[in-house]
Amino acid sequence: MAGIRAEGASASWLAMRAASVVGSRHRLAGQPSDDFFAWSQGEGWTALAVADGLGAIPGSADAAARTCSAAVLAASSCVLDESSLDAPALAAAVRLCMQAAESAARGGGATTLVVALVAAKGTVSLARVGDSTAFVVDAQSTRELFPGRDDGTVGTSTAALPVGENRPDELGADAQSAEGNVWETASWQLQPGEVLVLATDGVADPWRDGPQTVDPALRAAITGQPSPLALAGLVDFSRQGCHDDRTVLCAWLRTG
Repeated sequence: MAGIRAEGASASWLAMRAASVVGSRHRLAGQPSDDFFAWSQGEGWTALAVADGLGAIPGSADAAARTCSAAVLAASSCVLDESSLDAPALAAAVRLCMQAAESAARGGGATTLVVALVAAKGTVSLARVGDSTAFVVDAQSTRELFPGRDDGTVGTSTAALPVGENRPDELGADAQSAEGNVWETASWQLQPGEVLVLATDGVADPWRDGPQTVDPALRAAITGQPSPLALAGLVDFSRQGCHDDRTVLCAWLRTG
């Protein structure tokens, strides 16, 4: 279906569902999405990434695709021993993923990025640049793993890749707060019944802004482990003032 990308995959220990929907702003203009998602899998680990290209910068949709792909492919080049996939090893691998993404981003455009490495034991290490983010949800609660906006507003600028000397000047002062190869990091111990969700701000902003409306609807549907197409239908909701592209990538531990 035009404007929708929906995929799923699984390992013996992990299941994944992802969906990306063109926002109403791009849809009405006949333009494609600036979002992208990707994953890769190895023995006892899975790498996940979601990116949101900055629409004001030419070439940003391509930048989102390049950085996502580079990040998850870099995980495959790391020496990840299934018997020792502890938090320090995953954190080191995530750093390499972000370095690869930073290099890929220098081909033009600008993009946010959030990357997660998940081990079969449920250990999760994450990093991000910009306002794409990660949540952990279960039947009763939603927890954001990175700091969210604290004023309830939807922002117009954000940190983005590339960082450093080759950043486009058009990103603005707020967006240039990252210095060098600096990014935010987070970690989590995923439990059965919990779902790790990577999301662009097209989903994250209304999710935070609707604790009594959007949050319970998304949480109930996601913890029900929807099919990829059902997930696409879920994120294609209508909410006043929310016109951005929307992408989510969900992962949960398989039991039994």
